[in-house]
Amino acid sequence: MEYIYESNRLCGPWIIWGKKRILNLGGGDILGFTSNVAFQKLLSENIFTDEILNRPRFLSEEENIYKESARVFSQFKGFEDAILFSDPYTPFLTILESLIPQGLTLLIDEHFDPSMTSFLNSLTNRITFFPHNSIEQLEKALSEKNEGLVAILVQTLYPLSSDFVPLNRIVELSNKNESTLIIFESWADGLVGSNGQGIYAISSQLPPKAYVFGSLSHILPFPPSYLMGSRNELNHLRENSITIKSSSNISYFQMSILRWFVKTMQSETSLLKKLYDNANYLRYELLSRRFKILGEFTPLIPILIGEKEKTTAFRNYLLSNNILVNKIVFPLVPPGKSRTLIIPSVYHIKDDLDFAIEKITEAGEFLGII
Repeated sequence: MEYIYESNRLCGPWIIWGKKRILNLGGGDILGFTSNVAFQKLLSENIFTDEILNRPRFLSEEENIYKESARVFSQFKGFEDAILFSDPYTPFLTILESLIPQGLTLLIDEHFDPSMTSFLNSLTNRITFFPHNSIEQLEKALSEKNEGLVAILVQTLYPLSSDFVPLNRIVELSNKNESTLIIFESWADGLVGSNGQGIYAISSQLPPKAYVFGSLSHILPFPPSYLMGSRNELNHLRENSITIKSSSNISYFQMSILRWFVKTMQSETSLLKKLYDNANYLRYELLSRRFKILGEFTPLIPILIGEKEKTTAFRNYLLSNNILVNKIVFPLVPPGKSRTLIIPSVYHIKDDLDFAIEKITEAGEFLGII
């Protein structure tokens, strides 16, 4: 994949932060798409036509180009149908608009996206949180509810702990209890599964009432979002959802991004291998230096530090040494569980990673973390 390796960008393997050149381990261009020559051309063409900001042309579901884009993307993800949107919030609002009037109790993994759970709390009091990835506690909660009057909310990949949902077991419980299953797929798109297809391998096993939604915001600028499921379920939403009828569908430019993403993931099969090679190298080296690394082998690397103040000092130490990482503290994680989140890029080279390992180790020793 041909790309532009620039140092004066706001995203990429190296970025400009203030007036300093910074090694970017904070994400934003994980798969290098914004540095990709073909994507740069697509972006510039649409900027010059004012498509992006001033006069975006939104597509209705009746237009053939929309239908074809939805077909291509839903097949890529392994679903019968998809509804495409221009913003990241409308898919979730559409699902809630359908569920809440039915009086369903929402059983939510405690690590589910915090911004969404805080919004849910303002809409309904029928919410029960179960311990993260605890099948036993979820099964207990389901046994206390009426069959068919429950919706289970989980994420494919939890970024703050870098672990996967035990989806096979969740699907079994959902089918057994005739409950609705809602899967937030963001952070899995482009990063998980064959060719970055997320839960493609298990999509055919999902219960009849299953919704999968997400956005490509972690890997692309101006990201489209989507809602997927069976054709019957999505047609029901199309007929009854005020949110769908009143919202702007995907713009022409976002549709172009979506199709470019699918084509690139299908043709550039070495992208994910390179990304995982980089992430695994970092993870192994930091583990060998006695850092407490959370989760599974994903491109997301959380380092558990504990105290909020020490986490802030760790992040600032690295920034003063020209390395950017994410600081994760309360209320995103419980008190005493503060951490940094490291996200390498597919375009980081070994020298970049060795520089990061040296400075991270230096910071850990200086602050008594290791």
